[in-house]
Amino acid sequence: MIKLDLRYNRLNPEFSQLFNEIAINSRGQFTRLVDEMSEQYSNNLDWWVEGPSSRNNLSSPLYHYFCGLHLLDLLLKNEYLISEIITDSFAYNKMIKQYLNKNNYKIRLKNENNVLISFVKKSLMFIFSFFRELYKSLYHFWCAHKTINLKAPLPDMPLILIDVFSFPGHIDKDRYYNNLWDIIDENQKKRTFFVPTITMVKLKDLLFSYKSLRVASRNYLIKQDYLKIKDIIYALTHIFRVFKLKINPISILGIDITRLVEEELRSTNGYNNAVEALLNYRFAKRLREKNIKLRLVIDWFENQVIDKGWNAGFNKYYPNVVSKGYRGSAPPLLYISSSTPSKVELTSGVLPSIISVIGDGYINSTKEFSCSLIVEKAPAFRYKHLWNKNIIVSNSNKCTILIALSYFIEESVYILQLVINALDINNTGKYSFYVSPHPTISGETIHRRFGKNWPESFNIIAGVNKLLFSSDILISGGLSGICLESAALGIPVIVVENPFGFSCNSIPPDVPQDLWKSSRTSKDIRSSIEHFNKMTVKQKIKNRILSKTIRKEYFEPVSKDGIMKFLNLSTKKN
Repeated sequence: MIKLDLRYNRLNPEFSQLFNEIAINSRGQFTRLVDEMSEQYSNNLDWWVEGPSSRNNLSSPLYHYFCGLHLLDLLLKNEYLISEIITDSFAYNKMIKQYLNKNNYKIRLKNENNVLISFVKKSLMFIFSFFRELYKSLYHFWCAHKTINLKAPLPDMPLILIDVFSFPGHIDKDRYYNNLWDIIDENQKKRTFFVPTITMVKLKDLLFSYKSLRVASRNYLIKQDYLKIKDIIYALTHIFRVFKLKINPISILGIDITRLVEEELRSTNGYNNAVEALLNYRFAKRLREKNIKLRLVIDWFENQVIDKGWNAGFNKYYPNVVSKGYRGSAPPLLYISSSTPSKVELTSGVLPSIISVIGDGYINSTKEFSCSLIVEKAPAFRYKHLWNKNIIVSNSNKCTILIALSYFIEESVYILQLVINALDINNTGKYSFYVSPHPTISGETIHRRFGKNWPESFNIIAGVNKLLFSSDILISGGLSGICLESAALGIPVIVVENPFGFSCNSIPPDVPQDLWKSSRTSKDIRSSIEHFNKMTVKQKIKNRILSKTIRKEYFEPVSKDGIMKFLNLSTKKN
């Protein structure tokens, strides 16, 4: 008898492969379902900055619950014996109960949450979240105005605005449009301004961050210079306005999901992102009121709620200005919000007018659910190095393995633990292991999670690209774009799949598996390491040849002509 765990990111590992097959096959069905709900509120930004409309399965549990119900349906139809179903949502629990009653199944249901305790926690979190965002927003506002004396005057010409994120280690250092600033000329630089969203910065460091942006060599346009206190109030009171959103009846497998959607709307999950999205919207409005002329607006595009606020604002207040969404990384197939925008998103004005992708291979797939999208090819700024260095095929008997960790600390710890468990203690001398944490997570943080259990053979390095070119094998989580980057260099990849939910593999399905293998267990990882380590020099050279095709298909070279086209600029002086 099976205890089926349908909690968000807590799925039984033995069903993860089946769960992901369901997810891949139902991407279109789920998108149509969300589109149907969204038509009701197509002009309501409070809806668009919430989780259910986002289709972002990395932050919203709705797609997980959708696939979980289909998984349960499939298991029962194939006569699996299930003794208990565990959930983490009252609305989802009721949905499953309705499904079981409708189909005459008698299975015990367990919800990990207590009704009274959950109510108290949600009430306290509601109050805490509101005042936390109030304090944070006002402190950002104060820091910006405390440093406004360092603000440089704007040139009297239409501006190009480029959306970026600033975080520790990359406050005024570009991680998104590498080389763009270096290639454009001085006259073009005068009109080009980066618009930062400061994130993950401790409050004690925030004032210094604003000062750094003000005196940086690149031009920065600070949103708080134009926003008003009433804009902050408008964004913060979103938490109350969502209670007005009532969803028309809509069902999955004949079961109404209205309560499930409204439960997520009433929670504070994603409230900070909703606030930032609404401030982006008001930022565009304030620029228009100041008569700031724009030539082009570029959004770092992952089709998250923050992007929807940005695009809704500039589409409304600058309808005649071209807006581009630059999707500068390799989106996994199951990161459906980013990989495949929808029809209703397009018609509702929360998408940019043009989506710029980093290779020909992404053009048709981006239009999968909305053929009317305008999609263009743009330089792969973050991947310029793929075309600038030669890979040397190593003849060394020692295999260099690079472990590139993810933005999510728990996923990073999980990957490392699987690799550690996969190692044969008597043969670790055959390998050199290098661990590269995500830029937002320090090596010390990773090391502390393991304490004395940290393997001596694991060396932490900063900057994954420093070692990628000389590595023999890469191990990483599927969400990371470095997996496809490694394959494009002919370096074999071991993609560690998520056993508890969605496995977001950034390597497109048509990339030959000569260059990558999917792994879910330590045994899989050990087998994959041995397989790739046994490759002959001839096989490695063959992979390098194959990698050139991947590079050409998915990574557009960075060139001056490509940048000028991306910025809608002439190669002549402007």
